[in-house]
Amino acid sequence: MSSEWQVIPLSKIVTYSQGIQIPIEEQELENKEGFGRFIRIVDYTTPSEAPRYIKLPNKKSLVDKNDIVMIRYGSQSAGRVVRGIEGFIANNMFKIIINSDIDVDKSFLYRFLTMESIFGYLRGTQSSSTMPAITFGMMNGIQIKLPSKKIQSEVAIFFDTLDDRITLLRETNATLEAIAQALFKSWFVDFDPVHAKAQGRQPEGMDEQTAALFSDRFVESELGMVPAGWKISNLDNVSEVGIGKTPPRKEAHWFTENSSDVRWVSIRDMGNCGAFISTTSEYLTDTAIERLNVRKVPNNTVLLSFKMTIGRVAISDGNMT
Repeated sequence: MSSEWQVIPLSKIVTYSQGIQIPIEEQELENKEGFGRFIRIVDYTTPSEAPRYIKLPNKKSLVDKNDIVMIRYGSQSAGRVVRGIEGFIANNMFKIIINSDIDVDKSFLYRFLTMESIFGYLRGTQSSSTMPAITFGMMNGIQIKLPSKKIQSEVAIFFDTLDDRITLLRETNATLEAIAQALFKSWFVDFDPVHAKAQGRQPEGMDEQTAALFSDRFVESELGMVPAGWKISNLDNVSEVGIGKTPPRKEAHWFTENSSDVRWVSIRDMGNCGAFISTTSEYLTDTAIERLNVRKVPNNTVLLSFKMTIGRVAISDGNMT
């Protein structure tokens, strides 16, 4: 059946619309009337970032949640295709527009352009490994194999349904993580179970066996009142603190996307995970780790970002760098 599929240059299917220059008046707003969302690369790669808004600009840079957007620049992001946000894209991205006379399913085209083989082709055409940049000419060199519109739609529906399921699971995980954080604060910051026992009450939300693990009185410490049996220490006394390492970006051969190599955690990866981090966007070869003396961390290591985006925390799920 695949022999009946058409092979068509991407240039005959789509045109491109450039994003807008990053505006000076970019800001965070409570009242959004008369303003539109200004979409940066970080809004796609790190959804936890606070959104920014600008005075309504030229509509050529406007995208809706189903529009296909190509990230033009970035050592890790250039060549990635994204969607899902409504607003005005910055000039380090462009919108991919299907020609009105071409019968192509937009979601199918999105899935095609997100394939690792397409990303690899775009990155392989780069003349610089320090600041990759995607051009319209590179895009026009892509050949797309198109089945019938019916098959395109079936493929798109399957993957869109899968994405919806993944989104639901992530939202559930976020809810559970919020509950866990609230519980931790109640038990180990506000000391609610200790207060209850000190007042002769049974702590709420726990059985007798768990309640028995908490003290029933407070003692004075240099940091104020703490449960009896607790002590004051610092991180250096209870852990080994070590710094990670990024191989030189100019030497791209140290980095791979092969999952059989060693996972390398970036700040962006930490922004895309929950309490535990198990997947990374890049990997390091064993040679890179040995020659560049990159620190390996074992399973259940607490990771903390201390540069760029500061304060992200995650726990390693298995050995990582």
